[in-house]
Amino acid sequence: MSSLGHTIRHNQALFLVWGGLEEELKERLISNEQETFLAATMNELNSQLTQAVSITASIDCAVFEDGTAVGLDSAGLVEQLQAQVQAKKDLLQMVHHQYFTGLSPRTILDMVQSMADNQSQTTQLDNSPDSHYKYYKKLFAEEIANMRKVSGDDKQVIGRALQPLRKKWKVLSKESARKE
Repeated sequence: MSSLGHTIRHNQALFLVWGGLEEELKERLISNEQETFLAATMNELNSQLTQAVSITASIDCAVFEDGTAVGLDSAGLVEQLQAQVQAKKDLLQMVHHQYFTGLSPRTILDMVQSMADNQSQTTQLDNSPDSHYKYYKKLFAEEIANMRKVSGDDKQVIGRALQPLRKKWKVLSKESARKE
């Protein structure tokens, strides 16, 4: 048994989402904790693959730099990524709106902390976009709350947290299958 909890055996498959995200999109989608987990997962996978006699790979879905997705997407990856991006965007837009309508940085970050601490928010992911949205909105709230703990300067935290809103966000879209 591997540290991933399973080993790829003969005639078995491993579903893997492999990404080559550009840095600004990666920054919006993947936290430092997730990146550490992904690196460990890739190291374990590399170890297993070096022992493989043969490898068959198939691509269910590919997401390109411009946000276009192609493929069957049987796992619903595009909707899950859309929910993840929308969760962060919605949280940041809420913070932005509250800040520019005059709420104090302390009050805003207290609200964000409350969202991060909310135990009723889902901590388990299933394949539904709603599950991904709730999970990542809470996760992004936790990231902002952690920034506050490190910085101690609420106004600076608000400014740093809102930086991604200054850039254009890519829109993920599924290209419809072409009939031949």
